Amino acid sequence: MRERPKVDREALIAEAHGHPLYLAELARSVRSGALSSPRAKLQDVLWNRIAELDDVDRRLMETVAIAGAPVPYDVVAKAAGIDVGECQNRLGGLRAAHLIRVGRRGAERMIEPYHDRVREAISPRLGSAAARADQHLRIGRALLESTTEAALDEAVFAIVQHLNAARELLIDPRSDGAPPR
Repeated sequence: MRERPKVDREALIAEAHGHPLYLAELARSVRSGALSSPRAKLQDVLWNRIAELDDVDRRLMETVAIAGAPVPYDVVAKAAGIDVGECQNRLGGLRAAHLIRVGRRGAERMIEPYHDRVREAISPRLGSAAARADQHLRIGRALLESTTEAALDEAVFAIVQHLNAARELLIDPRSDGAPPR
């Protein structure tokens, strides 16, 4: 029988920043042997859970993480390349797993990571700079397409932020660096 590593309880409490759900997650991972170190890092524990998700749920989580702010679920679905109905069906499981939080802004359902620590677990593992730029481009375009003219003043900063993060995909490398006209 494999001997479990001695758990440094104070280290787990410090890593969880006192958050009871994350403390339980860290303790469960150490106890199950999912992490070989008794000084588990929450980002690693959360990433292990996210990496075990199926491709669709993982794409949703990655899109929500890179969005950087609450975003309408239909925008998340479009940017992740997922049918809006399927996105709605999958939100419950991700919500129950404490990976996302769903709120409302007026009539819109907004999605965001359950906690910044979830975003921090995903963001460094999103792949190459080109892959990140592509995700920003998809989010920026989805926001632009779904934003009504009346709501454009409120959404313009988020749209520009994502399109700016994808600027190398928007600028023709043979040009003088100016965006296409």
